[in-house]
Amino acid sequence: SLTTTPLIYGEFDQDKVGINTTNLVGPYSLFVRDGIITEKVVVEVEGEWPDYVFQPNYELPSLTELADYIQAHKHLPEIPTAEEIEKDGLNIGEMEALMMKKIEELTLYAIEQEREKEALKVGFERLQRENKEKDSKIDNLQSRLDKLEKMIETLIKE
Repeated sequence: SLTTTPLIYGEFDQDKVGINTTNLVGPYSLFVRDGIITEKVVVEVEGEWPDYVFQPNYELPSLTELADYIQAHKHLPEIPTAEEIEKDGLNIGEMEALMMKKIEELTLYAIEQEREKEALKVGFERLQRENKEKDSKIDNLQSRLDKLEKMIETLIKE
């Protein structure tokens, strides 16, 4: 068929190959126009995978600190802004590591909230028991007061 763009184009002296494109701009080696479909992609991640979030010395920001950051910056800490993604593209390996870090942080927040919920539940149940005991004492005192009033009425009548 007649096309203006060759299916495969290369600037081999610069280690660059284009599929359906001759626009090989940037520091990359492979350029594909109109996207790709694949069953599997393996991305080698540079740097540390974020399991360090579970280490005892990891300082998880409080939810208040996180809310303040989001309010001020309109995105999560360490996550690129929409403008940055539009300008620089999306580094899949870096983003996967950041998303895993956020998932692990969310897991820690959920565990912390579960512990707080359980502590509140125990405290609430204790307060319910104490209220029940106090209600019983109040009922007992009311009964005694009623008896005393009847005794006083009887003494006054005599």
